[in-house]
Amino acid sequence: MRRMLRCIIFLLLSIAISGCWDLREVDRLAFATTIGIDRESKDTLRLTVQIPLTQSLLPPGFRGGGGENKQFSVASFTGLSVNSAFAKLETKSTRDLVISQNKSIIIGTAAAESDMRTIVDYLVRDSQAPPQASVMIAEGATAAEVLGLKLVTEILPGLEFVQAAQSVEKYNWTYFIPIWEFHQKLIHETKDAFASLISLDRMEKRYVQAGLAAFNGDRLAGKLSPKEAQSFGIISNLMQSGHMDFELSSGDKVTLRNVKSKTRIKVKADSARPQFLVQTKMKASLSEWTGSGKEITQNDLQYLQKAVAHIAQKDLRLVIKKLQSMNSDIIDFGEQLRIQHQELWRKLDWKKVYPEVPFRVEVKVQIVSDGVMR
Repeated sequence: MRRMLRCIIFLLLSIAISGCWDLREVDRLAFATTIGIDRESKDTLRLTVQIPLTQSLLPPGFRGGGGENKQFSVASFTGLSVNSAFAKLETKSTRDLVISQNKSIIIGTAAAESDMRTIVDYLVRDSQAPPQASVMIAEGATAAEVLGLKLVTEILPGLEFVQAAQSVEKYNWTYFIPIWEFHQKLIHETKDAFASLISLDRMEKRYVQAGLAAFNGDRLAGKLSPKEAQSFGIISNLMQSGHMDFELSSGDKVTLRNVKSKTRIKVKADSARPQFLVQTKMKASLSEWTGSGKEITQNDLQYLQKAVAHIAQKDLRLVIKKLQSMNSDIIDFGEQLRIQHQELWRKLDWKKVYPEVPFRVEVKVQIVSDGVMR
C-alpha cells in the first residue's frame, strides 16, 4: 500500500514539474512580421524589423483614444553581420524579439549585389526563422523604406507581402520564392537564384510588383521587367493563370487570359558544346482582340494562334539571351544538361560555357475559348 502511495505521489510530482518551462508571456514579446536588410557600408549591414502593435489588432471599439492609431513600429540597427545586428536590436526594446512569425524578407539592392549567401545564412541556420518566408528585392528604395511605408489600404505591410505571395494572379508578372529554396539555389552548382522585385509608389502609398531579380551565384546580376518575367514564367512552367498582351504585325492588340504553359528542354550533346531545344506549349482563352469586330471563325483562331506563337517565340528567345548576357541561369539549363548528359557536364565549366550556348525555341499556342458567350 505504501509502495503504491509513493508511486502516486511520484507520478503527481512528475506531472507538476514537467509543465511549460519555456513559457513566455505574450505581452513581453515583439513579433517581427517582416525583416529588411540593407548594405550600410562595405563592412556593415542595417537590419530593420517591422513589429505590429497589439492595439492595432483590436476592433475599433476596443482601441484606446488620444491620437492616431499606429499599426506597427519599425526598429533598426547596424552590425558587421545579420547576427550582430539582431543582437544589438534586442537592446532597443524591453521585449524579446521573436522572428518565428516572420513571413517575408526584404533585401536592398546594394545588399543583393554583395555576398547574398552570407546575408541569408543566419536566417537559414536559425531554427526559429520560418523557411517559408518569401525573399524579395527592393527596387528603387531601401529595405528600411519599404518596411516603413504606411499603406493607404491600412493593412499591416507584412500581411500585404503575404497576400501577394499567396495570390495566383500575382504570378502573372513576378514569382515569389521561399528562403529555403532561394538559399538552395545560391549554393547549387547548376542553378541560379531569383527573387521578386518590389518597388514603392510613394504618391499612392502602395507596393508595386516590379518584375524579377536574377542572380549569378550569390550576387545580383540583373533584372527582368514584368513582361520579361512573364516569359521566364512560361519557360519555367511557373505561370498558372496569366494575362498576356500581344501586338500583331497588323497593329491589332490581343489579350489572352488563363495562360498556362508546358515547356520541355532537350539537350543535344553530339559535339563538345551542348545545344538546347526549348519546346513550349501554351494554352489560353481569348480575352480581347481589337481587330475582330465580328464572330470569330475557326480560320481566325488558327491565324491568331500562329501569330501569337510567333511573337511569344521571339520574346522567349530574347529573355534567354538577356539571362545569358547576365550569366544568370535561373531557368536551370545547367541542371538539364547534368541530368541528360552527365559525362559532358563533368567535362565542362558551365559558367564559362553558358553565355555562348546556342538555343532554339519552338512555341505552339492553343486558344481553347474565343471568349464569346453563346
